[in-house]
Amino acid sequence: MVRECLVLAHSEDDKTSGLLVECVKALKGQGFRVIVTDHFINEEAYELADAYVYNYENPILRPEQYSEYNLNHITERNVDGYKVWNPVTTFAAYAIIDMIKGAYDAIKTDKCLILNYDWQIKGNIDEYFNYDTDGVFFKYADDSSYYTSIFIANKKILRELNAINSIEDYATNLKYLEWFIYDLYKDKNITVLDNPPLDRFNHDMNYRVSNVKINKKFYKTDDNKAIFINDDKIEEYTLHNKYRIFDGDKELLFNLGEEYFKYHIAQKHFFK
Repeated sequence: MVRECLVLAHSEDDKTSGLLVECVKALKGQGFRVIVTDHFINEEAYELADAYVYNYENPILRPEQYSEYNLNHITERNVDGYKVWNPVTTFAAYAIIDMIKGAYDAIKTDKCLILNYDWQIKGNIDEYFNYDTDGVFFKYADDSSYYTSIFIANKKILRELNAINSIEDYATNLKYLEWFIYDLYKDKNITVLDNPPLDRFNHDMNYRVSNVKINKKFYKTDDNKAIFINDDKIEEYTLHNKYRIFDGDKELLFNLGEEYFKYHIAQKHFFK
């Protein structure tokens, strides 16, 4: 029996393009029929894949839109006595649903593995296709969330996504995709397992949240001042939306706008 995989990709640069190609190669090595869905035409991945879906539209949200949807999409880091928060550069939950919907007609088999492009299979997972249910999902952060970087679904339950046709539709239950998918499928005829087979994949090789940069940025502190992280130094400033700084003989000018300090926040650690 032919196994099939839909690879969700965004191959915008050399790193992500390389990860996509390696993902497809690994799947083909395990005998999968491979469909790639992407916002770019990756020539090498196109040559390797059995089907390719190009998506012109990429309906993401950006930080300047987060307040419109009451979305708190930020990541937390610790640095030199401070806890700092940065906005994640995009919220792509609905865009991922849109990609799956757009690839629906390219799926030819009854059950399909849905996989992020930064996962590379290295072992057999045939037993996960043998469950007599409409899908196989894996618990994510808690009992109310499922992995969305890896799951198996048939076309019957993938059709459930057709009811979500815009970001506004998604925003009626606005939450991270792992919790959204749980709400959508929790009462369906699916198998839920505690853990995905991580030992059979190289996985999460482009985890975006861990890539958020904190250097050369301003953060608003809880005493209504600003700190500037400059390599191994933290400098304190009064709070403004424009700054002019000299770093050695280099001049840096920052035009931060009105929304910047809503999402770039710092809190000093106090240790006893």
